[in-house]
Amino acid sequence: MITIYNAQDARKLTDPALRALVQGHLITAKENGLEDLTCIAVVQPADSAQTFIDELGFSPFQNPLTETRFGDPDFIPAWDWLEVHPGWYELIFTVGDDGFAYILLVPSEAKESDLTRLCERYGGGAGF
Repeated sequence: MITIYNAQDARKLTDPALRALVQGHLITAKENGLEDLTCIAVVQPADSAQTFIDELGFSPFQNPLTETRFGDPDFIPAWDWLEVHPGWYELIFTVGDDGFAYILLVPSEAKESDLTRLCERYGGGAGF
């Protein structure tokens, strides 16, 4: 997982489309006074539920209100936003009332990734 908090972090991204997507979020956050309340995470295919807990403090594979997990028949994702971009899924999780948000960018072509499969299941994609 690559965490990005500012433009300097974003410049390290080698994929131009991903860098443009991230920079767009950083500009929007700054325009709205949320630059200190935004964490962008670029998900890597090998990232596990434990990686999310270690890096971000939560797992997108578990709904914190119902305590159901991805794969449970009653599971409903806890994200606030899911958008499909060319090559990427964008998930937004807002936390608290101050405007803090995690923005997760998930590679849509990483078929071995559990989070990609989760996004495909609930955001549309091959086989669903």
